[in-house]
Amino acid sequence: MIWSIAWKNIWRNKKRSLVVIVAVALGIIAGVFIIGFVEGWSKQRLDDAVYNEVSHIQIHNNEYLKNEETSLTINDPGRITAIIPEFETLSHFGALNENADLSSIIEANTICNEIGVDTITAASTIACLAEIRQQQYTGRALTDKVREICSSQGDGDLLRAGSAVLAQELGAPEKSMSVKSLEMPAYDPRGAYGMALAYCTSTRGACHLRAYPITHEILRKPVSTDRFSFSGKARIIKIAEDLNAVIDTIGACKFAFLGASLEEYAKGLSAVTGFRYDTHDLLGIGDDIYTLERYINTLRGFTRKDDCLPGRFFTEAGSHGPGIEIHPIDKQAFAEALDRYYRIRGCNADGTLTQDRLGKLGI
Repeated sequence: MIWSIAWKNIWRNKKRSLVVIVAVALGIIAGVFIIGFVEGWSKQRLDDAVYNEVSHIQIHNNEYLKNEETSLTINDPGRITAIIPEFETLSHFGALNENADLSSIIEANTICNEIGVDTITAASTIACLAEIRQQQYTGRALTDKVREICSSQGDGDLLRAGSAVLAQELGAPEKSMSVKSLEMPAYDPRGAYGMALAYCTSTRGACHLRAYPITHEILRKPVSTDRFSFSGKARIIKIAEDLNAVIDTIGACKFAFLGASLEEYAKGLSAVTGFRYDTHDLLGIGDDIYTLERYINTLRGFTRKDDCLPGRFFTEAGSHGPGIEIHPIDKQAFAEALDRYYRIRGCNADGTLTQDRLGKLGI
């Protein structure tokens, strides 16, 4: 009875009823569309963040990948981050040793952290041994080699000496990928010419933290430079070395420095010490620090011959990528860039300091 009356009332005024029905239908359609659009946009944004904008190696709650609920977080992230290897470690215990076993990379990293061994040097030395012997140390074999470093078993004595001594002992010194006997990190100098120069002028060998031209060549900040050219790199490296000497001296984090200028640190240092410093003062101090380090090196016999990359970087191409070919470094262009660096730093052509620069240091 009630349904019959309701039905008759609906069609008593057909135009009004049709308008209402169409309006309700359109409202429902619009609502469904908006809800679907927002949910699809949110899911796409989440997928982009997870699969395109962060690292290829990811750690999730076991349930997350089933329904991708953002509430499914890791309960104890501190425990996980304590064992996750950083970039250089992943590169060297992984790709450099042709090792795809992630668990062995994590284990090798843990062993090194526990016994106080540098992962770059350890992994590079193992890779050097593997190349000389034409063998592969992957998975369990890799972690066994890491354990040998902290023991007298197996190749422990050779590995502990580092790749330069190891390669010399085995009659293949050219196989050590090191500068001043310090193993190279993960940045291939053939793909970043500023880094090539920085490895060589670094006072402690192939270190990526004495200068970091990657900010210019790859990150394109504060100004972009051509990563396959030595143009302007001598001055960039010299200034970066001075800058990093200041950062190390005041105890600031290099990563934090990417978000703050030297001017800000000068103001902070002035506030803490009570002495007035500006950017020019700090760069001058950095110049003195780095130049003095270079002087100490020359007293120990280091010259231009030690400011050079392993020979294979001048003769062998690097790993190519889509649309990019990595050619060997032009040795003449490198030598000219090194000459420019020496002039800017106040060195003679052989890498030793000029008498004028020594006088300014009070030596």
